[in-house]
Amino acid sequence: MSDFVGKTLLAGTTVLGSDGAGVNRFQVFGTISSVEPQGVTFERAGGEGPFTLPPDTARLQLAAAGEYRLSGSGRTISNPDLLCICTVHQP
Repeated sequence: MSDFVGKTLLAGTTVLGSDGAGVNRFQVFGTISSVEPQGVTFERAGGEGPFTLPPDTARLQLAAAGEYRLSGSGRTISNPDLLCICTVHQP
C-alpha cells in the first residue's frame, strides 16, 4: 500500500443520485499522501486541499506517458503516475 504514497494520480469521478441519474462529473489531480482502510487520500495540485477516494487500490492503474487534459478546467497534466475512475452513489 505504501508503494502508492508520493505517486501522482489523475482521478475521474462520477456522482450518481439515488435514482441512478448523473449528478456531477469531475476530475482531480494530485500526489497521494496516504493509503488507509478509510480511503486513498491525495493532496490536490494547486493547493486545493486533500481529496479521498474509496479504499479500493485495484482501481489505481498505471498511466501511459503523455498529456491529459482536464475536462472542467482545460488544464493539462503531464505524465501522471496513476489513473483512477470511480463512481460514487448518493443515498
